[in-house]
Amino acid sequence: MEASDPIKFSVQPLQEGAVHIWDWADRLDGWGWEFIRTVGNDGFAFIMLVSDSEGIDPVLRAMCRELIPCD
Repeated sequence: MEASDPIKFSVQPLQEGAVHIWDWADRLDGWGWEFIRTVGNDGFAFIMLVSDSEGIDPVLRAMCRELIPCD
């Protein structure tokens, strides 16, 4: 695996009334979305960046738009 290889995620549709696990979610102007999930109290976190561009799974992009609408 190379650092430039894309990371594969399992994409499941959002369910109405579902609890989302993200501690922070934001729309990055002109680029895409940022999601952060902290783990424990020592400052460790998982960060997921999703580019809003062609080549990215359209279902994943639709989920991001539903969570954080574009301006």
